[in-house]
Amino acid sequence: MEPIDRLFRKDVETDLRPDVPSGSDIQKGTDITRRIATVRGAISRTEKLADLLDKKFLDPLVGWLFEAIGFPIIGDIPTTIAGLYIVFEAKRAGIPNIKIVQMLANVGLDFAVDLIPIFGNIADFFVKSNVANVEIMKRYVEELERR
Repeated sequence: MEPIDRLFRKDVETDLRPDVPSGSDIQKGTDITRRIATVRGAISRTEKLADLLDKKFLDPLVGWLFEAIGFPIIGDIPTTIAGLYIVFEAKRAGIPNIKIVQMLANVGLDFAVDLIPIFGNIADFFVKSNVANVEIMKRYVEELERR
């Protein structure tokens, strides 16, 4: 019988299925299934945003708008924050840190290119960093499903 205080400790993960021995193949399969579901949830929350920014060209349009009113760099900040939200969702879903670094590099490259007036907005039609970040999450789900 386990001590009652184990149930209230945050550093010890409680087993939701006490009939399955911890560390068994069934337990590992359950963990992978739960992780796949979590990442798929993050994909569903971010896929439309990525499409809106990159495929519907909201990213360059916001940039052009702010350049037209005389604030060229200001327009890149909201779209970069939206791109960072996609990375945040991936991190919260448990995507490995190496993939998070790749995603941050995509957002950083997009922001750096956006800082170049006029050229940055033209490049936004071709640089699809947000869609690429969602694709990184999808490939991670495929890796988990092969296990």
